Amino acid sequence: MSRDNYFPGTGLRFFTRCPLLLAAAIVLLPLPLDAFDFQRETPVVADQNPRAISLADFDGDGDVDMAIVNQRSNTVSIRSNDGKGRFSGAENIQVQVKPYGSAAADLDGDGAADLAVVNSRSHTVSLLNNRGGRFVSGESYTIDASPVSVICSDFDADGDQDIATCNNGGRSISLLLNDGRGNFHEAQVLSVGLTPIALVPGDFDGDGDTDIAVANNGSDRVWVWNNNGKAYFTIHVKFKVGEGPAQMVGGDFDGDGDLDLATVNIGSDDVSILSNGGTGGFTISQSLSVGKNPNSLAIGDFDGDGREDLVALNYSDQSLSILQNTADKGFRKVKDLPIATTPTDIAVSDLNGDGLLDLAIAHSSNHNVEIWLNVTSRP
Repeated sequence: MSRDNYFPGTGLRFFTRCPLLLAAAIVLLPLPLDAFDFQRETPVVADQNPRAISLADFDGDGDVDMAIVNQRSNTVSIRSNDGKGRFSGAENIQVQVKPYGSAAADLDGDGAADLAVVNSRSHTVSLLNNRGGRFVSGESYTIDASPVSVICSDFDADGDQDIATCNNGGRSISLLLNDGRGNFHEAQVLSVGLTPIALVPGDFDGDGDTDIAVANNGSDRVWVWNNNGKAYFTIHVKFKVGEGPAQMVGGDFDGDGDLDLATVNIGSDDVSILSNGGTGGFTISQSLSVGKNPNSLAIGDFDGDGREDLVALNYSDQSLSILQNTADKGFRKVKDLPIATTPTDIAVSDLNGDGLLDLAIAHSSNHNVEIWLNVTSRP
């Protein structure tokens, strides 16, 4: 199996080896290992070779809809939720060549969730503007080579959503600032490590502005860039994680009020938990074994105990590893669930309105997105 089956066109390395919460005097103990449960529902039909998923209320009806980035057909599929986790629709919007990732945010200030889509072969980021639940193609901006992921946040603290792209071929981050009306200009290009793959925004150093962390697949490193408050970034810290980080998420895992990080590592078949000391210095507090060649990671409180759990997508053994965040011992692997072939991305939201976080998993060769509803008993 070639590495293009894992990260087509990015040059990411392919590895052949496997490798108390106390409140009101009530202690929320971890659920039993077999208590976590998800129920597979009818898959959502996508276009050709779905690669990434964004979830947001695109039509303004109060439930979470889906945008699917399809790599082979160069499209984004918009699918509407009926409120019960059932998706329909056949809208496939053409973008540029080899789209790889997307982010949903209100980019033009009209109150509706728009989309930013990075196109790895066109070296662009394309905007799809939401007009009453229907999307129209907006501007495309040329950036550095082979962008593979994109995030939106207010980096310059002016009240609108800016864009940062992770450029695999250019070994860089492109920062595009918003004028408040959905027009963008490139303000800074940050040189990063070998084969950058994922970005996480957040206030890592506790100074009130939004910094950026980047996972570099080729050098097994995470770099954190500090924001001076005016969207000018300087490198703060670099640290080693597992082999071949493929995705990264941020959350307060240890409940100390600052933002921690976690990477899923395709080479060492594990997840690295990175604890923040409070000023943006990180140490690996745990390394948790998952399945073979994990390539995506998502965060959410799946058991309703107030702590952020993790789910890792394992490409080669077609499974999903659920990692429960316990009160005093960090994370533990709860179970592995079998899923369909060629999983490429996982997204988390309450899809059926029952207050529990569900899963959407893109499968490239099946041209669909699996829906897994959370049926875990609450503590």
